[in-house]
Amino acid sequence: MNNLFEEKRTLFLLLLSLFFLLLLSIYLAFLQPLSSELQSKKNMKVTLEGDIAILEAKSKSEAENSVEDSPLLSKIPLHPELEKLVLSFQKVETASDSLINNIEFHYDSNENEVDEEGENAASTGVSKPDGLHSITAELTVLSPDYDHFMKFMNEIEMLDRITSVDQLKFFQPDQESSTSIMNFTIVITTYYFDQ
Repeated sequence: MNNLFEEKRTLFLLLLSLFFLLLLSIYLAFLQPLSSELQSKKNMKVTLEGDIAILEAKSKSEAENSVEDSPLLSKIPLHPELEKLVLSFQKVETASDSLINNIEFHYDSNENEVDEEGENAASTGVSKPDGLHSITAELTVLSPDYDHFMKFMNEIEMLDRITSVDQLKFFQPDQESSTSIMNFTIVITTYYFDQ
């Protein structure tokens, strides 16, 4: 009987060792690759999240820089930039051999402006975008003659900044004077975008 028990015990140990070998092979064949793949995916996720954070910060700074470097800023700046506007007027003055006697600035003066048909801009449903502000400059100018006056007007039209001539007034020279000096007042509106 002891012999029978010994045979069963050996068989039992052999089956038990085969069972553990089977479990070990299943673990090595299936579970270990899956767990190592899971770990590599976790590492990849952490790396990608770091890369995304870096790229978002970089794109945000590039977006800010691209707005500041945009060619549209020369047309409609982000601030009033009166110094640049006055410099532009001085360049126009020099190029046309005219003399600007006086400059007066008014801010956001076109909110209730009446257009050519006599209708209020608010009643026509046309409104300016949020953050868009206007600067109106009234210039009193002396030009030596009509050709210099036209040169002055052409130079105003060629300014980089968006401008519109709202009003132009001529003053009649004295009848006794033999000079052809043109004295006029021009009202110019330009815009800036305040964020």
